Amino acid sequence: MWFAALWGSLSQIMGTMVGRVLIALGMGVISYKSMDISVAWAKDHFFTAAGGLPSPAIQAMGLMQIDTAVEMVCSAILMRLTFKGMTGGVLKKFGLK
Repeated sequence: MWFAALWGSLSQIMGTMVGRVLIALGMGVISYKSMDISVAWAKDHFFTAAGGLPSPAIQAMGLMQIDTAVEMVCSAILMRLTFKGMTGGVLKKFGLK
């Protein structure tokens, strides 16, 4: 019985000690927040700015399917962030300070 209590307290102490040692060595977890919101903002800003172009320019962009290309690039960026570990708009990575 006393061994279980000792093991529980030691595991908590070791967990905090390992974290402190990693921080002292300059390692930590870096969080990038709102990455998906930034990509959505850039996409919306592009389409808003493109809406102010003259009609022939918009028609040329439609023929070149630039809107589809922008959607594909934004989707690829978000998919890459998802593969790197983004969940809920937050990307966490191990890094050195």
